[in-house]
Amino acid sequence: MTFAKVAKMEQLSGTCGTKGQMTRNNKPVRYRIRRVESKPQSPWCCDFFAHGKRVRKFFSSEELAWGEGARLTKLVESKGTEGLTAPEGGITVLAGLRVWAVDVDPRSDSHRQKVEIFTKAFGKAFRGAAADIQPAALRRWVKARSDNGNTQAMYYRYARSFFAYLKANRLIADDPMEAVPAPKTSPARNILTPDQMKALLTLDLPDPVRALLLLGGFAGLRTEEVLRMTWDNVDTKTGQIHVPPGAMKDSGGYDQRIVDFTEPLRRRLAWLKDREGKIIPMASETFHSHKRRACLPVLSAWPDNCLRHSFATYHLARAKSASLTAFQMGHTSAAMVQRVYAVPAARSNWQAWWAI
Repeated sequence: MTFAKVAKMEQLSGTCGTKGQMTRNNKPVRYRIRRVESKPQSPWCCDFFAHGKRVRKFFSSEELAWGEGARLTKLVESKGTEGLTAPEGGITVLAGLRVWAVDVDPRSDSHRQKVEIFTKAFGKAFRGAAADIQPAALRRWVKARSDNGNTQAMYYRYARSFFAYLKANRLIADDPMEAVPAPKTSPARNILTPDQMKALLTLDLPDPVRALLLLGGFAGLRTEEVLRMTWDNVDTKTGQIHVPPGAMKDSGGYDQRIVDFTEPLRRRLAWLKDREGKIIPMASETFHSHKRRACLPVLSAWPDNCLRHSFATYHLARAKSASLTAFQMGHTSAAMVQRVYAVPAARSNWQAWWAI
């Protein structure tokens, strides 16, 4: 090492040799360059110290090591020590996934499972800085998830949520998902027929299962909403159901809603009134197991979201107003309701459903 470089390092860091030795409090940002014989491929080490944090990097030449020390000094001066933990291109994909997964709504079991599936698949496919991911790569990745458009749409929604979160928190400057078109999906087909619903209601069902059939099929409540609600939310005097904050799905829209009783519910006022406590007084997994077992004589397998899909289909067929159906379901998008349920509604026997 030349005398000039030694003198330069003493001036910048105060840690080289015995001259100019300074404490951390006097000069909290400093670095030193040294040669490590045990690393022949990259023998030059830059030890960087800043406010209690240490960064050690190895280089093939002495000049690169000196340049790194100067770069890190400027980085700490402009961004503080937080700049040392972030990659040069911003937050990494894996770090972003960790903070996003913690902040997204964890209350729904289905949602939590999908977050885990997305996080694992996305973290395996993409590494490095999140800001470096291009829309073209995201389009290819979403399409490669499955030949099924609905499955592609699930990955698309969670990728959009992930990048929107990073941009909103100023972890990336631009959202690449804004340039990725949504996959084409097919309308929901998990709809119960009036005969199936009548057969289910004639079974000797546990009260929590019967409550879900009535509130899901004739009021459009989600299973996870009913799991969080109490009978105080079902007012048999006014004929209204209040889905309160904390029970309703956090989708960025309404935080609560009022659902009017429909004819099948009004016919069952005697069963609904004077009930107390939680509507479903058990854990989600336990309840779903009871539900599937109780309904097995009619349904060999429980179709996903069949009660809410059935309500939306038959309600839209009768009301002929996507806006009204969306409001009753707690959706902010009438266009989505129209796109998903219009065709099934036109073909449905809605008169028989509401006559149950």
